[in-house]
Amino acid sequence: MESLIDESVGREINLQIERGGTPLTVKLKVGDLHSITPNHFLEVSGAVIHPLSYQQARHFGFKCGLVYVAEPGYMLSRASVPRYSIIKKFARKDIADLGDFIVVISELSRGERVPLEYVTYTARHRNKCTIVTIYQHGWYATPQLYTRNDATGLWIAKSAMLLESPYVVSIHQRGHRDVNSNVDENIAVEGTVSSSRDLDDIKGVSRHSSSMEGSDLARTISGKTSLAEQVIKPALVKFEVRVPPICMIDGVHAKHFIGAGVVIHHSDSLGRIAVDRNTVAVSISDIMVSFAAYPIEIPGEVIFLHPFHNFALVAYDPSTLGVGASVIRASKLLT
Repeated sequence: MESLIDESVGREINLQIERGGTPLTVKLKVGDLHSITPNHFLEVSGAVIHPLSYQQARHFGFKCGLVYVAEPGYMLSRASVPRYSIIKKFARKDIADLGDFIVVISELSRGERVPLEYVTYTARHRNKCTIVTIYQHGWYATPQLYTRNDATGLWIAKSAMLLESPYVVSIHQRGHRDVNSNVDENIAVEGTVSSSRDLDDIKGVSRHSSSMEGSDLARTISGKTSLAEQVIKPALVKFEVRVPPICMIDGVHAKHFIGAGVVIHHSDSLGRIAVDRNTVAVSISDIMVSFAAYPIEIPGEVIFLHPFHNFALVAYDPSTLGVGASVIRASKLLT
């Protein structure tokens, strides 16, 4: 029976069966199991993605060929995408097969943050959404497409990206798009700047405080709580630090750290933050910083780790803050 089917792939065979005591003759078209068993997979930022195989499709009750996350790796695990997920949409585009996924990621630049929609086999009717950050540092190679060579048994790797794709171009430029460029400077942010008058008031406080001596500023802070919040908040920064698994060196004990820092320099073109080394343990890490004065999150880059004292310096690009750049202020040393 097995030999007969193997020799008839792609053709019809006559099969005589008995059902309920009634003999029947049916025609069956023999499908090719190899055509629905993937012989290639995509590796991107440690993630392994390939078409859903017949075996897993039968096990989960899905259609063959869907985009299947065998291993989330670094990029997808940061977005909390679990193993065995099926990707439905990426960057607001429908994903029907692995080719669609490669086309979409080829159109994105490093550092971009785009939505991803997926389902899991345990909740197949519930679409889940998350935000994926396209990898922006060189911890991993560019996305590679591996194809199995049945003659040699080896997996042959080649770049899945076109040389002119934004993803590859951004590797050489070491740049990224302004991920916050869609923030309208005229839109007020609830809880921070409720009107243009409030924004002007905060600017005025910053100018006023920068012209004070340290002792005068201290008396102002101690005398007016609301003013203290407007003076102190512009210098406070929250850190979220993630260390890629392949970069777990120098005794780093975890992959995810959260902490606080303080702005020590802020200008139109340059920003510097001081933070403890318990939060930023090694330079090879992905850092996102958000500011207390303005609710926006941008990437940061480690520029200095003190070998003895417990502090690090992190740089950020003020131009990516938009209107928020005007309400952020560097801290001053009070004497």
